[in-house]
Amino acid sequence: MELVSVIMPVKSLASDISLAVDSILNQTYRNIELIIIAKSDLEYMKDEIISDSRIKVVNCEGNISSALNTGIDYAKGKYIMRMDSDDFCHKSRLEIQLETLSKYNVEVVGCNVNYINRSNKFILKKIFPEWDKDIKFYMPINVSVPHPTIVTYKKTLLEVGLYNESLSKVEDLDIFLRLIMKGATFYNVQKFLYSYRVKSEIWDTESENNSMSYSLGSSYINNILIGHSNKNNGKIYLTKALLEYYKGDMSIARKY
Repeated sequence: MELVSVIMPVKSLASDISLAVDSILNQTYRNIELIIIAKSDLEYMKDEIISDSRIKVVNCEGNISSALNTGIDYAKGKYIMRMDSDDFCHKSRLEIQLETLSKYNVEVVGCNVNYINRSNKFILKKIFPEWDKDIKFYMPINVSVPHPTIVTYKKTLLEVGLYNESLSKVEDLDIFLRLIMKGATFYNVQKFLYSYRVKSEIWDTESENNSMSYSLGSSYINNILIGHSNKNNGKIYLTKALLEYYKGDMSIARKY
């Protein structure tokens, strides 16, 4: 049974963290290490949080990309599993996703998501595209693999140079597009294995996130177009049109 390193950045010691930690420690797949990346003033953590020997707390003073890279550098496992500190997941999540990596011979596996509020009340379900070709079609338009749900190989992340530490937002889209360019394959398990906590402040940053993701998506599509003949551009033009429709210029969307 291969070791899996679970990477969980922590911004604050909110009470929600205990749910996240418990949902990892109680996975049906037992051979894990939970790497909590925290700023120095959080390193002490709570006694009940670090009572399990599988938990390691690592210091990082940088942004989210730096925190993720720190965790990956520290990780001893063959596999990397992502987890956010204010969410929680199904007890069979890791077991199912590891089986899927092998079954479909892919490099990155995500899953569908339940959205919850701060009181753990269910809000809605979100289904993500299942197959690699559909995931890659939608990725430049809107991230089509929920970042906190991924399970992948450590070597896959190392091969693309890990996360871009100049980015404190849209780091997920950036690394996913680089993985696609590198030839990585994706799959989303069509089960709701992850519960994502919707935070009110997310709306405060939506405009900036859209602008940054538009820039990344547009650059990726333009690079793809350079390497294609005109007769093979139909699907790419459709992706470009949808990106412009949702995040860019309507006149350009009409053109494509």
